[in-house]
Amino acid sequence: MNEYLLILKSNLESLEKAQQWLLISYDKCKQIDVTNNLSFDDLEALEALSSRFARLIDLLFQKVLRTIEEIELCSDGTLIDVIHRFQKRGFDIDEDRIRAMRGLRNLIAHEYIEELLHPMFSELISHVPYLNQLIQQTFTYTQRYLS
Repeated sequence: MNEYLLILKSNLESLEKAQQWLLISYDKCKQIDVTNNLSFDDLEALEALSSRFARLIDLLFQKVLRTIEEIELCSDGTLIDVIHRFQKRGFDIDEDRIRAMRGLRNLIAHEYIEELLHPMFSELISHVPYLNQLIQQTFTYTQRYLS
């Protein structure tokens, strides 16, 4: 197995674990009414979901998809270039949605503005099923390299 296949295998294992943790947090948080005042427990659960979401976005786009690109010898370009190439590979990737998710990831990673917490958490919760779908597509696609 070449170096990039070993890296892909390791990245996919990390992705699977991170996905499991994200879905655990999502199951807790999808029940929370983010439009009302949030309890400390609600905020703690939403904070965990936010961190896991941001970590998973980075892992998927900066590690897993980029490693696939290295294996398939087309690793140059921006994230948008990567998205376009994965669309050509049959992935159901919505460029605008990915931009929104990356923007949300940046907001989570760099600064919370208290007035934006409620809409941010609402948007975050709405993106989790789509992110999970992309991860499942990635696992399916990468089976060709791991079989």
